[in-house]
Amino acid sequence: MNRYPFITDEEFRSLLYYQGAIQNIDLKMLDTELTNFYSIGNAYETINVLLFPGIENEKSRLAIERRYMDERILEDMDELLNVYCWLYSAMCKYTLHTSKGNTIHTRRDDRRHTYECMKYGINDSFLSTSLRLDSNQYFQKKDGLVLMEFEAEDTVEHINVNDVLGDKSGFPQEDEILYPPFIYLETKPLTLEESEKSFQDCHKAPPCGKYFITLKSSSIEPKERSKETTEWLDQKRKELTAKTEIENAKKVWNAITINAECAYKAEIQQYVNWKQGLKEYLKTIYAIIKYEQR
Repeated sequence: MNRYPFITDEEFRSLLYYQGAIQNIDLKMLDTELTNFYSIGNAYETINVLLFPGIENEKSRLAIERRYMDERILEDMDELLNVYCWLYSAMCKYTLHTSKGNTIHTRRDDRRHTYECMKYGINDSFLSTSLRLDSNQYFQKKDGLVLMEFEAEDTVEHINVNDVLGDKSGFPQEDEILYPPFIYLETKPLTLEESEKSFQDCHKAPPCGKYFITLKSSSIEPKERSKETTEWLDQKRKELTAKTEIENAKKVWNAITINAECAYKAEIQQYVNWKQGLKEYLKTIYAIIKYEQR
């Protein structure tokens, strides 16, 4: 049962979907054509990888870590755009209704590429962190392991996933705090503890480093919807969901999986441009969502 009435059914479902708790999504309540979409158990892989620049994150996940990203998620790109919006809307409302001026301390074990992107002072993707400050080997088998400790005021947009999902959560032991993309941050190196030096990434190598990361504030400024912005969003959505773009994205994923990027340079550039368009779309619609949730 949803304990927060301001969280809509769509937002609740999107949190389940992101977390991978798809067994708790009531498919009978959905249109038949969305059944395959909401049956994908690791949608978070795609939700995040599409927000990183270039293809380095795809290479880490697909070619090196040998993860699987289900192409069916791209075939319902329109619904995926809805999920991006519902996740952010839920975070805006949760933060507005629950913040008390407290400081939140969390941690995450991530891949090196995520930190390399963070060095520019902003996070590109959704950021799943845990209130449990001990490490979990399950999350360490990545391409270059980086240990991260986070600090953020509870006024920074976030959502306590288990607090919202309750007994529907797929990972009740993780105490997950989820942050949206596009948050300003600062990083500071930390010294690895002796026990942490024995941690291993997917190459069986020790951690590349450890960092203290302060999440400062959102880069998204609230903006009232205008006729011009609505028209731009409608056009951009058509471009993002175009069949040619979806087929090209699938082709690029396959090329990366088999280490054949050199033969698909034009397709990869098209894919990278498409991902940049997605970020522009989300930043624009997030500003409207934030304005409407104030």
